[in-house]
Amino acid sequence: MHNSTNSLSSERIKPSRLVEKHVGLEDDEVVLLLAHKHWMVFRNSTLLALFCPFVLLFFVFFINTYPLYWSTEIIHWSTIGLFIASAAAFIAGSIGFLWRLYIWRNTFYVMTNKKLAIINQRLPWEYEVQQISLNKINDVTLKQEGFQSLLYGYSDVTAVTFSGSKFTFKDVGKASEVQKNIMQQLAAQKRSDTLSQVDSV
Repeated sequence: MHNSTNSLSSERIKPSRLVEKHVGLEDDEVVLLLAHKHWMVFRNSTLLALFCPFVLLFFVFFINTYPLYWSTEIIHWSTIGLFIASAAAFIAGSIGFLWRLYIWRNTFYVMTNKKLAIINQRLPWEYEVQQISLNKINDVTLKQEGFQSLLYGYSDVTAVTFSGSKFTFKDVGKASEVQKNIMQQLAAQKRSDTLSQVDSV
């Protein structure tokens, strides 16, 4: 099953154009896991675009309904200022949301039958690709920090190599499933390597 928000599957997944372009899949290599960051990355910009204007407009309603013995001029200029502030918050939040959406759509956590990969593309002409072979991974850990990650259900999944270096899928949803899928693929690869060694004897 392929879900655009967090796709977790032990079956083959059709990679996106970005994955095909930057990961460099070999002929016998298939994508087994494809995931994005958790939707929590949109929280701050959404609050700025929607919640802040709502609060500011509530104050407009409040000072015009219950003027608190303010002069008409103060109420007038306060209302204008609050309207401008709410519009600015909405515009800034909307721009932030669209920027986050662009980054989210172009950031992929990938597992194939041979490696893990992270693709970050912040601009159309600028991207970063990190890759690590599965045969270099010794362990896979899950780290959940803070009440917020517990509440919304996202964590960091880190592949630890034999040399001690770390390769992290940050802020990924359904992290325990991601960890499980990687561990299963590592086990499958070890079995395959063991059989190959036996056959070669």
